[in-house]
Amino acid sequence: MTTKTDTNEAPGATNPTKSTAVATLLTRSEGATLEDLTTATGWQPHSCRAYLTGLRKKGWAITRSKCEGGASAWHGMAPAITAGAGEA
Repeated sequence: MTTKTDTNEAPGATNPTKSTAVATLLTRSEGATLEDLTTATGWQPHSCRAYLTGLRKKGWAITRSKCEGGASAWHGMAPAITAGAGEA
């Protein structure tokens, strides 16, 4: 039987979530292609595009541009967190 201490992982190490992977890809200088997103998440292309729509609704600034070869690349910036948000 293997236990957590028997693996090569550092104690307390966590695997990144799919949403973290998408955020990392979108904030790269070259952005992320649909192929990058599907490879990183294992999602279908339509699911990746739907997730981008969800990010837009959460306040992310998502832009799309054409890469060499005609593929689209998405670039994203997380919404700024403002101090005192929600205060009356």
